[in-house]
Amino acid sequence: MPLPLRRSLSRASSSALVGSLTLVAIGCGGDDEQPPPKEKPPVTEACATIGFAEAATYPTGLSPFASAVGDMDGDQKADLLVANNADETVTFLKGLGNGGFQSQGSLPAGEGPVAVAMGDLNADGSLDAVVANQLSNDISVIFGGPVPSNVGSYSAGAEPVWIATMDLDGDTDLDVVVAHGVGTTVGVLLGDGAGTFEPAVDVDVGGVPKSVALADFDADGLGDIAVTREGNVLAVLRGTGGGGFAEAVTYTTGTAPYSLIAGEFSRDGILDIAVANGNSDDLSVFLGAGDGTFAEGIKYAIGEDPKNIAAGDINCDGVTDLAVANYLTNKVTVLLGGGTPFSGTFDYDTQLGPRSVVVADFNGDKLADVAATNAAEGTVTILVNTSQ
Repeated sequence: MPLPLRRSLSRASSSALVGSLTLVAIGCGGDDEQPPPKEKPPVTEACATIGFAEAATYPTGLSPFASAVGDMDGDQKADLLVANNADETVTFLKGLGNGGFQSQGSLPAGEGPVAVAMGDLNADGSLDAVVANQLSNDISVIFGGPVPSNVGSYSAGAEPVWIATMDLDGDTDLDVVVAHGVGTTVGVLLGDGAGTFEPAVDVDVGGVPKSVALADFDADGLGDIAVTREGNVLAVLRGTGGGGFAEAVTYTTGTAPYSLIAGEFSRDGILDIAVANGNSDDLSVFLGAGDGTFAEGIKYAIGEDPKNIAAGDINCDGVTDLAVANYLTNKVTVLLGGGTPFSGTFDYDTQLGPRSVVVADFNGDKLADVAATNAAEGTVTILVNTSQ
């Protein structure tokens, strides 16, 4: 799986997996011939066995609620950044390139850090991070480099509970969107390319948002917003340029939708959305039409109280799979792609209360590995992929 996306020409937020999109030119004239439907790429032969090595665990701070993965220190190895909700810190776990990690200690955050996202905020070629701090109503900015550091905070509005980053206004600088845990808005903070941000501007989404993902769902070169919100709703707001957005278009999810992720799940070059529904214990997958609209959600049963979703090719068949952190069953469930669009699940044990999950290649073998933070234990579980 690719590491979180950098600022140049990104079509989706650093928290979303994006497949490569093919643009088809249609000629102008009296009898425009429509191109044939795009053929799905063939599914390569999957690994004969699918599995992970015995889980390894590493300590974090108290109540690790969220995590992000990427090369923050510039050594070409995937690192982990974990937001610790109960002690107002983030833990930096340096990737060693062999599947192992080494703690580099903790950095200060605001009060109640609950979400984290990565991107190159200051255009220096290194991944940086932003952290949503629910209780201090701000975001923390952490610059990457040989020694990542907290460089300041910005007011983000009431109770930011989720965070994502993407260029939304077309200036190639990464911007930030937070979901507000009270009210009916998300906050948009436009970046200047130096790692600093303008004051947050509220955008109404029609209900209390729970999580947010950013991507170019209609392929017009402008960033769009997708949020889960109260009332069992997925809301999608198409970007109109300059950091503005159209009115939300809504879709029905399962019960108590929490996190979501954007990615190409049906192998048609079009972005889709998957939503974790905490109370109905399932996922809703919304297949994109390519114009910013989506089909009715397809339900997939999953573990109890799914909190977070990550995407990557787990079984080495070239098709996107999903990994889901199931809070009440203490497991990560892998949902295999290649069906319509998914089929088949496998469960893997974590420690108590897995709340977030990320996918990346931790040991350089080109297989997607998994990391899950365990909120009730103060640890992160590492599952190194041994599929073959």
